[in-house]
Parts: sequence; C-alpha cells; structure tokens
Amino acid sequence: MIQFFSDSLSERIRYRMRAGFEAGRYLRASPIGYMNAEKALVRDPERAPLVKKAFELVASGSSMAAAMSLTKVLLASPTGFEPVLPP
Repeated sequence: MIQFFSDSLSERIRYRMRAGFEAGRYLRASPIGYMNAEKALVRDPERAPLVKKAFELVASGSSMAAAMSLTKVLLASPTGFEPVLPP
C-alpha cells in the first residue's frame, strides 16, 4: 500500500516537472539577481546591479573586500539565515 502511494506520487511529480519544463517555466529557485515572476525569470531591479558590480570588482582585481561585502548583501536571505562566507 505504502509502496503504491510512493510510486504514484513519484510518477505525478515527474509528470508535472516535465510538463513545466516543456512549457518553458523555470522550475527551481531563481539565481541571485533574478526573481521568479509569472513562472518565468525576470531581473531583480534591486539585486541585479549589485551582482554586476560584484563581478566587475572581482574581475578588475581592485577590491576583493568590497566584492565580499556586496556578496554578503546579495546573499541576505529572506528567511533570515546569514550566509556563510569564506574568511
């Protein structure tokens, strides 16, 4: 009985994931700098410029500390968990 329920649930989940993928929806949490809106990815107007600036700082080699401070702001979680950054 339990095995049947588990198999049925697994089959339904795989079906829905495949259907969403084929419909062009982004099925995972959005990357930093983007938001999930209307089942599609859109640029986050607050975080996208910060992501760009952090990459520019690291690429130029000018200030790793500034890039790390921007990274801490970018990784601030809406759930309240603090990001773990390398020392």
